[in-house]
Amino acid sequence: MKYGITIFLLIFCAASASAAGPHLTVGQKEFRFGEIFAGEKVDHLFKLRNSGDAPLVVERVKSSCGCTAAFLSNHSLLPGEEAELQAVFDSRRFQGPVVKTIYVYSNDPLQRVIQLHLRGTVVPEIEIKPARVDLGSISPGESGEATVLLINRGRNDIVFSAVTATVPHLKGELATRDLAPGEKTELRIIARPDQDTARLSGYILLETSSESAPELRIAVIGTVNSSARAAVQNR
Repeated sequence: MKYGITIFLLIFCAASASAAGPHLTVGQKEFRFGEIFAGEKVDHLFKLRNSGDAPLVVERVKSSCGCTAAFLSNHSLLPGEEAELQAVFDSRRFQGPVVKTIYVYSNDPLQRVIQLHLRGTVVPEIEIKPARVDLGSISPGESGEATVLLINRGRNDIVFSAVTATVPHLKGELATRDLAPGEKTELRIIARPDQDTARLSGYILLETSSESAPELRIAVIGTVNSSARAAVQNR
């Protein structure tokens, strides 16, 4: 009997000790957002609660990268009070599985920092194959060409409104400017360096009707045949 009472007192004391002081608890530490298109934003509210018996102070909130913002509704919580932490993940420039972490630092003596996670997969609404073009070596005055495939992986029609280039020796030509879901089109990339072009490097820019990807950037690189350029300049 005395042994049982001793065990009960130990458990009671341990439970009391764990509740003593501020104690930060989170209803759900991980949010799985599934699959989204690159450029879309994930917005989620984490529920924080002070389950202790003393005021809780959230000293700071930090995210794993600048693509994820975190906003806390209240940094000081009395026992039993709750706060909301809004996490916003911007999926631009991401592709594939992602895990974004938010660190919450507080005066909880048992856990000075807790981690919250956003987890999911980012896919392109408009798939670009290949996403980067290498035209190889081109002589001044000659043309180099490549074909890029654009595929609408989304749920809505896509319209390409403009095709431009960041440098004068590059241009792009679209086979068609309207793509229904599942359809594809070809983008013809043409480079024609002149004798003053030392390096072939630039982007083809495509303006689209997509809300998640209003502009596509396709990198184009190559080399300019230096001996051929010198021959042209020496004529």
